[in-house]
Amino acid sequence: VPRVVRDAAALLADAVEHYTFISSISVYPDFSQSGLDESAPVGTLEDERVEEVTGETYGPLKALCEQAAEEAMRGRVLQARAGLIVGPHDQSDRFTYWPHRVAQGGDVLAPPPPNLSTCATWPLGACVWPKSARPAFLT
Repeated sequence: VPRVVRDAAALLADAVEHYTFISSISVYPDFSQSGLDESAPVGTLEDERVEEVTGETYGPLKALCEQAAEEAMRGRVLQARAGLIVGPHDQSDRFTYWPHRVAQGGDVLAPPPPNLSTCATWPLGACVWPKSARPAFLT
């Protein structure tokens, strides 16, 4: 929740050069348009003091967390808006269905593999470029 991010970022502000906040594409209230980027509108809450995380408050709370981090460490925050974040407490079953289904064996209907040849660009670039010459997204 924003209060926790605000407190954490404020405590770290003088001790670290950079803060990475794992956000979510759920900050976007409207997916009817393609090509959303960081300039697209984000969700809002009528009462920004809300701390209960529900399906309706999750995205706007993440947007407020992004704001809180940036306010505490202006210009030193990476907002990583992830798609699916899965784990033992994810009750959506958006990801866990697939490992369970594959474990059952047999044919699985799935799209063909994508061209992964460009996936190596980012990690290789992080290793090859001197730190001073790396693009900001690699730091």
